[in-house]
Amino acid sequence: MIQQAKEKMRQQASEAKHPLSEMLSMQIMDNITTSERAMKVLEESKSLEGCQKELDKFAASRKSGGQSFIRPDEAEKLICEYFGFDTVASGVVDKPGKVINVLDFM
Repeated sequence: MIQQAKEKMRQQASEAKHPLSEMLSMQIMDNITTSERAMKVLEESKSLEGCQKELDKFAASRKSGGQSFIRPDEAEKLICEYFGFDTVASGVVDKPGKVINVLDFM
């Protein structure tokens, strides 16, 4: 399932017209670490383009002159929010004692 979700992102990146789509798809793929996350990416309503639009909206809210920006930690948080990922597996929030199922990595 994880590989299917990553393939969905690869395919959408290759079809995208936005120049940053490939980089965003790579960051999303780095976050597909569990079957639960893979299922969320595979939902029909979730897409690379939809995630890009959320990042664009956030960046536009900070636009100054002709430039805007998103810090890497903010991009990570926005990706997790868009797809509905738990933030523990990405390292965004550190919760000691979290049990990790090694089968999720296979």
